[in-house]
Amino acid sequence: MLRWLPLLLLPLSVTGQRAQEAAQWGREGVAAMDRGDHKEAIRLLTKAWNAQPGDFEYPFELGRTYVMSGKAVKAEKVLHPLQYHSKATPELYQLLATSYDSLKRPKAQEETYRYGIQRFAGSGELYHGLAAHYLKRDSVVSALAVCEAGLRNAPTFADNYHLAARIMDAKGDALWAWWYGEVFLNLTTDASGRRDAAAMVAANALKVLKGQWRPDHFALDGAVKEAMAHCTDTGTDMIARQAALRTCFITHFKGTDAYAALLRKLQEQGVMELYCAHHFGETDNGMFLKWFSAHAADFERFRQWFYWNGLTLDAPFTRHTIIAP
Repeated sequence: MLRWLPLLLLPLSVTGQRAQEAAQWGREGVAAMDRGDHKEAIRLLTKAWNAQPGDFEYPFELGRTYVMSGKAVKAEKVLHPLQYHSKATPELYQLLATSYDSLKRPKAQEETYRYGIQRFAGSGELYHGLAAHYLKRDSVVSALAVCEAGLRNAPTFADNYHLAARIMDAKGDALWAWWYGEVFLNLTTDASGRRDAAAMVAANALKVLKGQWRPDHFALDGAVKEAMAHCTDTGTDMIARQAALRTCFITHFKGTDAYAALLRKLQEQGVMELYCAHHFGETDNGMFLKWFSAHAADFERFRQWFYWNGLTLDAPFTRHTIIAP
């Protein structure tokens, strides 16, 4: 019986060797892709995939390389079957949707995002991609609906707040352009686009504070207006007015528990006005720059404090989840 043992072990040893070779080719292929050598990456990843045809990672990375190198047809051919794989990830659907965008196939792009969301309901990136797709096709209502669904299902994904704020800004809804933009500034760790977002937040906050805002048909906007009526501050310093308004909200209005908790903490620490100024720090508005020049030392101490005590949002913050007490 023992004389047959080498023959029995042969398939296992060959299989193990092929898996090791495939892994080596895969690592080298990804490294080639990272340094921009797409031709070499495609060669190595194809070898790895041929050696291990049932693997997910090798065709996935191959498809990514095709997308990065502008070969949308080949990318779609490789990535499309993978969307049904048990190891599929949200990024797969993003890459496949990008391929369809390059191929001018909007319906397939939409279906890809929707199927991805069906599988990964908590992926903020997929909601963002689908909302941006609708915006590109001028379907603003659909874009906003998808974006706010993303806020409800992935409340910590910052970019959806930014996109929702941009949509509201374009619609002329100053209140929600302000609030969505502010939550984005609280959550984001990416400096790109931050200055534009801060400027948009500042501009829309000023509109609300100056009364250049009309509640929409949502009853909660009426509740916001009522809460604002309790604010008796009539000064011209918009940062001080905003601080007074937020203090009013603590008593007369509430958002999510996390957001209300942040406002209370700001009030307790005596930094509400500094927090309000914080959102104007990246704008070029002379009024706010003048304010900063007079409060530079306090503001720097606040920034250090806020780094450890910022908004921790683990529940949705949307027009549909804010309630009046």
